[in-house]
Amino acid sequence: MTTILPLSRATLQDAALLIRNLRTAMSGKIVCSVEEVSQVLSEALQYGPYRGFVAYGTAGGLQGYIGVDARFAIYAGGHFLQVTELFVQPEARRKGVARTLLASIENMAQFEGGSAIEIGAPDAGKHPGTAAFYENQGYRIVGPRFSKSLK
Repeated sequence: MTTILPLSRATLQDAALLIRNLRTAMSGKIVCSVEEVSQVLSEALQYGPYRGFVAYGTAGGLQGYIGVDARFAIYAGGHFLQVTELFVQPEARRKGVARTLLASIENMAQFEGGSAIEIGAPDAGKHPGTAAFYENQGYRIVGPRFSKSLK
C-alpha cells in the first residue's frame, strides 16, 4: 500500500533526496545537490499555486514524488492542474506508485472543479515506457510547448 502525504517541512528532506538522486541518475552526472533541491522545495511551500506530494510504502520507505501547479486558461475551460514533475524510485516502478500519485491529483483536481490535467509529453523515442504509461492512464498528446529560460 502506498501512502500519499503533502509536501511539508516533515517530508521536504525525503523529497529533496529522491529528486536529487533521480535527476543524477537520469543525467548520468550530479546536476544539483540535496541542499539546492531543498531550497527550491522550501520556496515551493510558500508558492500557493504549487503543491507537492510524497509517496511512502508500507514500511515507510520513500517511493515517489509528484509536483503540480494550479493553472487557469480559457482553452482548458478554466482551472486545471499541470504536473511539473513525477519521480518514482527505480525499485518502486511498475508497482502502482506513479498510478497512485496521478490518481491522487486527479481526485484533487475533480474535487476542486478542475477541467483537466496536463503533463509535459516525454519524447516517446527516448522514453517509450513513460509515454506508454501516460497513454495507458488516459492521457493524450495534444501538442508541443515552447519554453524560454529567463535565468
